[in-house]
Amino acid sequence: MLDREKRKGERLILEKKCPVVLASIGSDVRYHLETNNISSYGFFLKFENPDRFPFTKASMMEVWLDTGKEEPIFFNAKMIRIIYEKDKDASLWGVGIAIKIIQISKDNDERLRTYIEEEMENTKNRVVHEDLMGLSIKASSE
Repeated sequence: MLDREKRKGERLILEKKCPVVLASIGSDVRYHLETNNISSYGFFLKFENPDRFPFTKASMMEVWLDTGKEEPIFFNAKMIRIIYEKDKDASLWGVGIAIKIIQISKDNDERLRTYIEEEMENTKNRVVHEDLMGLSIKASSE
């Protein structure tokens, strides 16, 4: 099994996107997005116009990641970064938002780490190393 600390600087770029559903905590309103940019501590979600994203950096949200296996992985997250078209990282990652996992059950954490470990073995996916304070690539894919 993955050691979370050993993988903390690695982000997986999946060949195939995973559906992600976001909602304000306790809300019935759901926002359906996709991601192919994940790690064991958060995701990057491409979003054409981040100014129209219905959450702020202070927002707590419920997140469901559909890996196509079993039931979706559920956790609470917080938006930690917005990348606009004018930002330097937009050329690397696209325009969108970064979310950080802030609360996840032991079972869901284990399922997320297992999914990431399995996908790292798929040669069509890429692993990149990133600066944890931002999203800039430090090294090329493995």
